[in-house]
Amino acid sequence: MFCKAFSCVLSDTDAHLISVETDIRNGLPGYFLCGAQGELKESKDRVRVAIENAGFSVPPKRITINFSPVGPSKDVGFLDLPIAVSILTAYGLLPDKTKDYLFAGELSLDGSLMGIDKASLRTLFAMRTGFEAIILPEENVKEGGIVEGIKVYGAKNLREVLKILDDREKTKPVVLSEKERDELLSPTEPIKDFSEVKNGYSSIRAILGGILCKKNIMLLGANEEKAAKIMECISGIKMRLSVEDRIVFKEYGRLLDDDENMKVTENGYLLVFDAVKKNSERYTQISRQIPRLNGTISYGKLCPCGYYTDKSRCKCSYGKIETYIKRINPSLVSDTAVFVPIEDDYYEYLLSEMSLSTEQVNNWLNRGAEFAKNNIYRETRPERDGLEFLENYFFNNLFTEFFYYNVLDLARSLADLDEEEKVSCVYLEEAVHYCTFMKKEGKGD
Repeated sequence: MFCKAFSCVLSDTDAHLISVETDIRNGLPGYFLCGAQGELKESKDRVRVAIENAGFSVPPKRITINFSPVGPSKDVGFLDLPIAVSILTAYGLLPDKTKDYLFAGELSLDGSLMGIDKASLRTLFAMRTGFEAIILPEENVKEGGIVEGIKVYGAKNLREVLKILDDREKTKPVVLSEKERDELLSPTEPIKDFSEVKNGYSSIRAILGGILCKKNIMLLGANEEKAAKIMECISGIKMRLSVEDRIVFKEYGRLLDDDENMKVTENGYLLVFDAVKKNSERYTQISRQIPRLNGTISYGKLCPCGYYTDKSRCKCSYGKIETYIKRINPSLVSDTAVFVPIEDDYYEYLLSEMSLSTEQVNNWLNRGAEFAKNNIYRETRPERDGLEFLENYFFNNLFTEFFYYNVLDLARSLADLDEEEKVSCVYLEEAVHYCTFMKKEGKGD
């Protein structure tokens, strides 16, 4: 008698399919595990007792259980359920429908199912892999029900798993409303409002321009408190995301809970609160690992005092500035296209007392995005005076083609925020202002 049940193993947020194969035949009674490592070796006794206490009668036989593929990440208890299901099915005590289901759950000694972590990611993996349904512990069923396109069942114990696999019982999968799904995916911590950021109009405008053209952004300046406030408000920006993306971003946010310097927001942004190398060592790994990340927003200082962009206030020597810039994570700098000064507000002389709420910021961003969507044939080429400005600027500064197109993209996005069809010289000057802070005094491109 042979049966194969399926589950998945997670490494951070990467999932891999694992099959639990059980063969039962006459011979010396006992449980023999192949490919088991760590705590998984102890699961045989826990599963055996749970099956008996759940009321299933299994005659003593030679039971061989194989885990494929073999790997060190399988030393976890959530494989208890697929092990028990494969044993009971091989004995003929459960219907042989395991090929259509993915199982995940930890067993208590009385046969009840205990909760597991990352149930939504396991359900998402089951949906993407093509399984018809997934069976989870009852306490995780709502979390798994967030995922659309797959049937999600919850079971309190092994007896309820039998009812689910038996069509005669007509057990119904969980169905969540849009409101319930939204509540489960919403941020658990309160989000700060942009209205708390005083004198930040131009900084917010530059950030929205960078978001519209999908560029990574770095905040520059000595005011660490203001930078932290802006970054904590980023979660309040509403992005159009699929349920799958929201699940992945939320789980990555939990993964970085112990990291004080990095955070993944629910709307898909990686925040790096200090761009210094030793504080952002995981940046490259995390930024490459997260699929469909909307972008990175970081904060850094270009000199010890932080006033590098204000020559009237910065008294740091050229040598100190060069040394300090080298401390910044080079991968973070090379991935960044928009550098936003938070100390010197671009419109400070006009808007010194103006502040924007998160609702106003979202409305502004939505208007810009809608304008870009509804005017796909709008001018992307700058006007004549703008072209002359760019030619003179690039001839004098010898910047790269990559930088040139960053300026054009940002200028077009800033014009979209103002719902302007043409890219005038004003927008190009503003874009250059936000793209050249790391390129003054011959510090590279």
